[in-house]
Amino acid sequence: MDADHILALLGRPATDPSVESTFVQLRTRRRPELDPRDRDAFYDWVLIRRQGVELGFVDPVYFNAGDAWKRRRPGVPLLLHQVYFYSRRDDISTFSGQLPFGLEWSDDRATARRKLAPFAASPRFYLKDVWDLPDYRLTVVYKKGDKALDSI
Repeated sequence: MDADHILALLGRPATDPSVESTFVQLRTRRRPELDPRDRDAFYDWVLIRRQGVELGFVDPVYFNAGDAWKRRRPGVPLLLHQVYFYSRRDDISTFSGQLPFGLEWSDDRATARRKLAPFAASPRFYLKDVWDLPDYRLTVVYKKGDKALDSI
């Protein structure tokens, strides 16, 4: 599965058939749910270690700054709002699908910036590089010495 397929799902509810299909393709049985014991929890994360991807979900009323009394309602599905793609680390495999914008895990910082230059007018560079794109914000984290990508 390619990153663009997953990124196209941003903003969709966890119960959307295309999100459910992605869970199946990623071979995970875990589905997002808020901790029932923590009334202040508005996020849940589904980390799929074998696939090198993490999906972040949020309560839609909280995300849209809705009234506090409307948050965490039963039967209201969480929205997919963040996605992380990882390169290999101790307990997580490298995401093996095609990365967005032609990025490759072996790209150094200069190469990643060159590949993303046409897509954002005002990127922000520091420890991480950030591009505000039309549909989402893309953050690239580099390995030590900026010699390769660590996560997107």
